[in-house]
Amino acid sequence: MQIDKELIPALSEIDFINRYKKLSMDHRFGDDEAFEQYSNDIILEIVSSFGFKPKYYKRENFFGIQEYNGDYTFEFNLSFKYGYVECIWGIQKKGERLTIGGPWGMIAQLLTQNYDESIKRPMFRNYEELKDILSYSFELFKDFKNEIIKNSIEDNSI
Repeated sequence: MQIDKELIPALSEIDFINRYKKLSMDHRFGDDEAFEQYSNDIILEIVSSFGFKPKYYKRENFFGIQEYNGDYTFEFNLSFKYGYVECIWGIQKKGERLTIGGPWGMIAQLLTQNYDESIKRPMFRNYEELKDILSYSFELFKDFKNEIIKNSIEDNSI
């Protein structure tokens, strides 16, 4: 799998790899500290408090967000299994899916082509830490979307 060439400049511009590493390092604890008994209803409230309209997919046990901007549909899926936060991006342009790699860890590996070094998913021990992780993650998502849109506008103006 590879990342669509249209997306690489945006990921580079937002310093995706280093920012994801920082998030991971700031939220790394022992597995025994993980907050596994979270409430899906509370998570929906937390995600909504950031201005998103999340949907919970019970069958797959993840939360999904979709945002539309011009030709693009941005997807941000979140999984919270075992107290870890797994962030998964997807993007469509004019209804056609662009290859981005999915989970952030895989995106980082594809960008660096270093399959031996994986960045661990951030972990939360309580809802406050989850809010911190989500705040940082949503900021990264916003920056990514803005870069994609900016690059699209620049490409169309040539």
